[in-house]
Amino acid sequence: MRTVLIAHNYSTDSFAAMSHELAHYLARQGFRVIFVSHRPYFKEPFHANVSPGEVIVYSWPTQNRPGSMADFYWFAKLFNKYKPQNVIGHFVGANIVIPVAKILSLGRCKTIGHYHTIHFFEKSKSLFQRIKELRKRVLYHVFCDTIVCPSAVAQRDLKQNFNYTKTHVLLNPLPDRFKGSSSVKSQDTIILVYLGRMLRSKGVEVLLKAFGNHIRKFPQSKLRLTLAGPGQKEEIESMLTLAPTAIYDGVKDYSEIDSYLRTADFVILPSLADTLPLVGVEALMNKVPLLISTLAGISEYLEEDRECLKFYPDVDSIQNLLERVELESFDWHRLQSNSRLTYKDLFSMESYCAKFLGLLS
Repeated sequence: MRTVLIAHNYSTDSFAAMSHELAHYLARQGFRVIFVSHRPYFKEPFHANVSPGEVIVYSWPTQNRPGSMADFYWFAKLFNKYKPQNVIGHFVGANIVIPVAKILSLGRCKTIGHYHTIHFFEKSKSLFQRIKELRKRVLYHVFCDTIVCPSAVAQRDLKQNFNYTKTHVLLNPLPDRFKGSSSVKSQDTIILVYLGRMLRSKGVEVLLKAFGNHIRKFPQSKLRLTLAGPGQKEEIESMLTLAPTAIYDGVKDYSEIDSYLRTADFVILPSLADTLPLVGVEALMNKVPLLISTLAGISEYLEEDRECLKFYPDVDSIQNLLERVELESFDWHRLQSNSRLTYKDLFSMESYCAKFLGLLS
């Protein structure tokens, strides 16, 4: 039986669901999958009931961030026990599982890393930043056979920052949580929702400045802007002064995301840089069209006036977009219908797993 090892979070929540579903998909194809979970933490290993293959779930020795010599030693024993032919690493787990697998297998194990986050390297770097960058370069160039990127933006960023080109683009998927109900557009208001971290680097300040200017230009505006997500209280309060009519709804629990997004006529993502914002995929899944920054990784896979309206994330461009939305110079019902179709075409879990199986082959 062919064995694959995955190091990620064994969870069906949000982003981690891709690895959970991939593990079960591979087991249904006859693979034995060893899953090393960071979160949630399991005190004892267990078998998931999947056939004809199997999924065996372990956790790291402690609930701490893996990286100690004890973690390396523990994983070395686990690797030698199962001797997987493929190792797939995400985030911090990749720093251990990929080098150990490559060394103990004398190079025979095929290792697959993931590049999830765009890197901003400052010209003046601290010693810690330099060491961290060097460690990533060694991991990628010495120990990874290939790296999976969630978008072409991430692929280009990896090449630019690390000069690494042995990559494959696989769009981040989501399991389908759509319940069959979708938002019904009001005649009196147009609700825009931003869901994500409340940071200036996410374009929130630019969005609020543009929205404040729009409301001053259109005092009887139909647009309503609500925002939700974590952030520093002082920074959030400072940014909200730019658009006093905008409403901050606090932090949403994961279980609230779908219902919150379905209150929107549009989900707006003013990203200044993003590999593939998951909220955009969640909106499409829930049949909610996007107002999307051209700098977000998902933008390249969407079509203007099909399931989205696009804009460059500066104040003038967002103001022009808001005016277009105000005047409703588009077919909203077509945008809404196409949103769901785009999710099923590009971001379904089934498509992702089938493509990953091809990568393993």
